[in-house]
Amino acid sequence: MISPKVIDDFLKEKGDNWDWLKSLSKQELDDFLKESYSDYKYKTFTPLKHQTVALLIGMVSSDFLFFLGMGAGKTRISFDIAQYLRDKKGLGKTIVIVPNEVAITTWVDQAKIHSFLKICGLFGNSKKRWDILESVDADIYAINYDGFQSMVSVPKTTKKRGKTTTKYVTDIQLLNKFSRHFEMVI
Repeated sequence: MISPKVIDDFLKEKGDNWDWLKSLSKQELDDFLKESYSDYKYKTFTPLKHQTVALLIGMVSSDFLFFLGMGAGKTRISFDIAQYLRDKKGLGKTIVIVPNEVAITTWVDQAKIHSFLKICGLFGNSKKRWDILESVDADIYAINYDGFQSMVSVPKTTKKRGKTTTKYVTDIQLLNKFSRHFEMVI
């Protein structure tokens, strides 16, 4: 989970202002999108106005955070952005890091409905996840936070006052190995 302080700090940052997009009509947004990405075909419906605004922002900004409510189409928008970046900018593989394993399944299911991209869920223990990552060719991989942590961490055992404790710490080599697979994080 993202800490409230991090969100608050992010919201206080001076950033690009995209409010002007919200003032455009749906037709103006659709026309702008067609000019930018004329050959894209949606697998399902044409995006709603707020989804089109988010899609346009994602097409031109390399870092963004969408504050859209549950069911507002963030997953679908993410597929469209990833497709655009693959088609127009040669983007490679994408990793989606989600809160829990149920959300991995949701992403895989939603991809079948809304996307032409191939998605692979990373399930199982760390070894199995590494095997899947290195053997299955997909456009997008989905993993939960705990699974990601297990793939890039190693146990560190300490002994203090006769008591042995083990905790897992991030291994920079494993993190680099993992990150070399991806060009985009969702």
